[in-house]
Amino acid sequence: MDKHQLTIELEVWMHGAIASQAQELGCTETEVIQQALKLMLGMDEPSLSKIIDKKIDEKLKDFELQLEEKLAKRLQELSSDRPKHKPPSLPSPSLITPTVRALQIGDLVQIRDQSSPHVLEKLTITKVGMLMASVQTSDGEQSFLKRDLRFIAEVAS
Repeated sequence: MDKHQLTIELEVWMHGAIASQAQELGCTETEVIQQALKLMLGMDEPSLSKIIDKKIDEKLKDFELQLEEKLAKRLQELSSDRPKHKPPSLPSPSLITPTVRALQIGDLVQIRDQSSPHVLEKLTITKVGMLMASVQTSDGEQSFLKRDLRFIAEVAS
């Protein structure tokens, strides 16, 4: 292939951009200009595309490594800044006296069914079955599912 030498005048910024591109791609300034002219004239050679793809892949790998390092460092900082997890201390048994027992006649309950007009009232149980319990309301005796009743522990005054 015959070669011709051509001398051109470039602005300083353009020469700097070409030199920078040549350094990034690992080739000469002449090769960068030749490849750019081939692209502009529609005579793209796959070699330039391969060089560019290779450089992009390298930069992506470097970026991924930097990101992973920063993430690992940040996670380590966060874990060292956080106080060591200790299980929550349980209150003394004398403060909590859970009431878990079967409902009995005479117990005070509240209705949990929001559609009931007796939702906030404290009612007394009059009958207890396997699934249902009856309470005395202002309208008379009414039956509810036990799951809809909330036991109210009697507070000693």
